[in-house]
Amino acid sequence: MDSTEDAGAAAELTRLVLDELGPALRWYHAEVARRVGLDPVELQCLHLLERHGVAASGLVGDRTGLSRSAVAKLLHRLERDGHVERSVRRGRAQEVEVVLRPHVERDATLDVLRSRVDEAMAGIVANLGLCGLERRSAAAAWAAATAVAIHLECRLLADAVTDARIRAARRRARVRAQ
Repeated sequence: MDSTEDAGAAAELTRLVLDELGPALRWYHAEVARRVGLDPVELQCLHLLERHGVAASGLVGDRTGLSRSAVAKLLHRLERDGHVERSVRRGRAQEVEVVLRPHVERDATLDVLRSRVDEAMAGIVANLGLCGLERRSAAAAWAAATAVAIHLECRLLADAVTDARIRAARRRARVRAQ
């Protein structure tokens, strides 16, 4: 495959991920969150804790794009409703560690919903011939690398928006000062 072909294949994958998979995942997470009485960001936080076990509040903010204040409010709501447990990190009073707590109703609902997607994925794996460990590992590596790349791009976009807001505020302050 030459570089033109590689670029075309990459562009097609980008369109599929951003324009097809992204909206489908957003819709899926919104519906799942609705079924368990959460909003999509709260559900995203719980999924993060499920994957990482214990997580620092800074990681929650980084992965959700929320400010420190918004993360603190989010974690307070989740703790109040029995979904997480917070504790202060040793030696770091500003950092909070969060762990997912068992929650019978939420966990049962998520298990049912996830098992339906598992069944669909089993069919896809079989149809695409991803049953071998090597192929399955390659597909999983692609999905993980794609998630990291998109997360980093979101970070850059968020930082660009923050920079633009700061510049606009400075311009307004200069105009007022004149």
